Amino acid sequence: MQIKIYIENSDNNLDELLYEENTLIFYFKSLDSYKDFRRSFYLEKTFIDQFENPITIGEILTSENIPASKLKKLFNREKPIIIYKEYNQDIFKIKVPVIIDLSNEPLDKKIEILTNNLGNENLFFRDEYTDGEYVPLKDMLRMYQIILNEARAIKENNYSELEALYFIYCNAKKRVYNSENKNDKYFISRSLNHVLNGEKIVCSGYANYIKAMCDAIGIKSQSLTWKNRSDINNGHEENIVFVNDPKYKVLGMFTIDATWDSKRNDTDTSYEKSIKHFLVPLVIDEQEKTVKGFKDPADNSYFSLLSNLKRLENLKEMNAPIKIINNEEKLIRKKINKIYEYLRFPLMSESEDITEEIMLLSMFSRKKIPLTTLENIIYSVTPMSDNELKNTVKSSYHYKFAEPEEKLTYDILKRNIK
Repeated sequence: MQIKIYIENSDNNLDELLYEENTLIFYFKSLDSYKDFRRSFYLEKTFIDQFENPITIGEILTSENIPASKLKKLFNREKPIIIYKEYNQDIFKIKVPVIIDLSNEPLDKKIEILTNNLGNENLFFRDEYTDGEYVPLKDMLRMYQIILNEARAIKENNYSELEALYFIYCNAKKRVYNSENKNDKYFISRSLNHVLNGEKIVCSGYANYIKAMCDAIGIKSQSLTWKNRSDINNGHEENIVFVNDPKYKVLGMFTIDATWDSKRNDTDTSYEKSIKHFLVPLVIDEQEKTVKGFKDPADNSYFSLLSNLKRLENLKEMNAPIKIINNEEKLIRKKINKIYEYLRFPLMSESEDITEEIMLLSMFSRKKIPLTTLENIIYSVTPMSDNELKNTVKSSYHYKFAEPEEKLTYDILKRNIK
């Protein structure tokens, strides 16, 4: 049997206890409630189950034939996970090892929490970049400091959003894809803590690095995962970025896949002049991934919105109750406005038609970057010869899917370059 312990502010009068797949899961409504139970370990303490029915540990022990002594040993050994939500400083003074979840907290808040608790060996942390690893305080702080140091170069060069993304992408793809060994923990090639300091990196590692860098400089981004049609145990991860760059007048949603553009081996240099998967319009990215055997794109914005739209259509076809249809439309409006917020675009009002907004979002998902603009972005970050610049631009999807007139004009301009 396994034990999992979570501590989170809750409005429930009672703590919650679940038993799923041989795992006993505790949800304590406060730190004090956890400490009181750990101290007394009272088997007849009343919890509530997932249906809000009263339940005791004794009842589960009896039904599953689990010795109380074994349960207490497992409980005391397990580090509780504290979901950080403006707790007071007392949570950092607990005398047993705990894991604090900092996911989605602003980076400056994370740094503040860590620096205020230096030397506390009882604290471990996780966030949206650590892929399940529980990171000691000093390692977590070092991880953020590395990201902030790399972000400083972007700010010092006064890069625009697109230039900053190219800088981040170039840094990411310098790494050679290198999966963990059979006996290694899976997260050493994924968790940002290990990726920044080790040799192992897989697609999730590239994506976590790009996401962390975007967060550090204020560019909205998300992870985008894909399932493999032929192997359910394997998939792929990349990034969606939401761009509103006034310097280049580019407004749109793109993917960045540093994994597929990364350095092949230690002697490879061709990757430097290949940008095939840099800022790919979402629609084109979906087409490519489908051809390569991937399906079911999963994110928290655009593709999940499309799933909601499909559900809404099905509800209407089934003549579902108007209340259910209205709730789905409300959710869709909320997701549309979240994307607009990421793009720093005016939000839609309650009176505006969803269909028109979806058409607008579709335009953002198909946005192509002019070839001369792409040149300027590349050259501003990585100056190169005209011939190298031409070949780099031609490796992109923006060149491949450019309008014939634009492509012809660009080729004519570059005709004399050898």
